[in-house]
Amino acid sequence: MLYACAYYISVFQTAAYRNFMHGNDIPTRCNAATNHAQETSLTIEKNNTMLVCFDVDYSILEGHMHNALTVIGRCKPYASDNGLWVIEKGQIQLQDDGAQTNPKYNPDHVKNMAELLFLFNKIPIRDQEGLKSLIAKLLDEGHQVVITTFSSYPDSIKVLLQQLGLEQEQINRIPIIGDLPKMDFKDPNRKMEHIEKAKASTGISCNSNVILVDDSKDNINATVKKGVTGIDVGDNFSWIQIENEANNLVASLDAQCHDQMPTTSRNEDDQKTPGTQSGDKLSNLWQALEFTTCLL
Repeated sequence: MLYACAYYISVFQTAAYRNFMHGNDIPTRCNAATNHAQETSLTIEKNNTMLVCFDVDYSILEGHMHNALTVIGRCKPYASDNGLWVIEKGQIQLQDDGAQTNPKYNPDHVKNMAELLFLFNKIPIRDQEGLKSLIAKLLDEGHQVVITTFSSYPDSIKVLLQQLGLEQEQINRIPIIGDLPKMDFKDPNRKMEHIEKAKASTGISCNSNVILVDDSKDNINATVKKGVTGIDVGDNFSWIQIENEANNLVASLDAQCHDQMPTTSRNEDDQKTPGTQSGDKLSNLWQALEFTTCLL
């Protein structure tokens, strides 16, 4: 038995050494011997994913739906204390500790009033076809889309996405995050809280991968300070700007990732100082040693 174990270990060591000499990747079962190329691939995958957060009132819409529902529709807010709410896959949940659902909130009334506002064109969607095409393209390319809005009426945003003409499968992939700031109704820091919730919902960890589309310069300035890319929906704005900015950020982040990748060559013709090994071969030798250690 001991002879057989010694034989197989010898075989693995020989194969590992041969791979080491020829610069091949070494398979491993040890967590400590994780392949660097796989790590780099995961980094690139994350860099290729952008999170685009869309404000609603005066951004997606050319009017203020929250105010219209409050004044014209006489709708009651979803949360009694303006608690932060999130819709994921059609389900609404309060996120703030201690926040409670307002018993006077009527989702059917909110939906009906929102539909009437769209029916009578009281709150037009800014370039509806352009926005629909943009969101569909972002989702198709693997990016994340989230609605971040100062609104007390979550069901009205569902109506908005349906009115936009998106398919239900697309709508289900778009988290919706909203509330009103608790103290100052213009508090821009609350928008950053929305973005943090959006990142948690979509698995995006870096602010450099986030784009905020908003009409509020205060919101944009507050989030830009945190490393977010802000796009102001101002004069001469077009949805194509969002697509271009997403592409530019992906290219920029990919370039940064590429610059950080190891540059050692596996070309056998490369000139090396006698008696030394390349970084790749030393790495492979280390993986080979860890691999045989795992087997032991």
